[in-house]
Amino acid sequence: MGPDSPIVLTLANRRWGPREQFRLEGDVLLRVIGHRQSQWPLSDLRRFTLGVRVSPYAKPLRFARLRFGRRDLTIVGGPDAIGYAAFVSALARAAAG
Repeated sequence: MGPDSPIVLTLANRRWGPREQFRLEGDVLLRVIGHRQSQWPLSDLRRFTLGVRVSPYAKPLRFARLRFGRRDLTIVGGPDAIGYAAFVSALARAAAG
């Protein structure tokens, strides 16, 4: 991956519906579900929260909750989300700078 190529996180296919993908392109976070695409400018980011939901019945579930003004976006990394940690750390670096 070169310095100009987007950073991509592809989440596992959901049981019903198209796959979900997040891309970090410059100062914009893109969320792509099927053919729909939404843009989240990092300049509007107000809060970045990392967390883990722990349950005795399931594997830990990692999440990043982003607040853009009045809108919230949650990126959930299940046990099979490959590259989740690398994507979230790249997102935090881009949001800080």
